[in-house]
Amino acid sequence: MDNFTNLFEKIQSDVMKQFTHSQIFVSTKQINTSINELNELRNKFIHFMPLGWSLNITGLPSLGLDIVEVLKFLVHESGNIYFYEEGHKEHIEQLIEELFCKLTQMKCKYIV
Repeated sequence: MDNFTNLFEKIQSDVMKQFTHSQIFVSTKQINTSINELNELRNKFIHFMPLGWSLNITGLPSLGLDIVEVLKFLVHESGNIYFYEEGHKEHIEQLIEELFCKLTQMKCKYIV
C-alpha cells in the first residue's frame, strides 16, 4: 500500500502509462490544494491526534467536487481501470454522479 500523496503523484506521472491508451492526470492548482487539504484532514483523523475539531463546512463541498474530478478521470479517462463484472462500471458511474449531485447541492446551500 502506498500513501495518499504518492498515489496522487503517480496518477500524474508515466506510471499511469500501463497501456497504449492510458492517460496521465493533468491536475490544476485548485485540485492540488484540495488534495493537500484532504490529506491533512485524513491524517489528523486516521492517526487519532488529540484535537478539538472545528471545521468550516462551507469549503468542504468544493473540496469534494475537486476530488470527484479525480475519480471521474480514474474511471473514465485513465484507461487503467477495468470492470470485469457486468454492471460494475455503470454502478460506479452512478455512485460518482450521485456524489457529484449531492456535493453540488451542498455547495449551493452553503454559498453566502
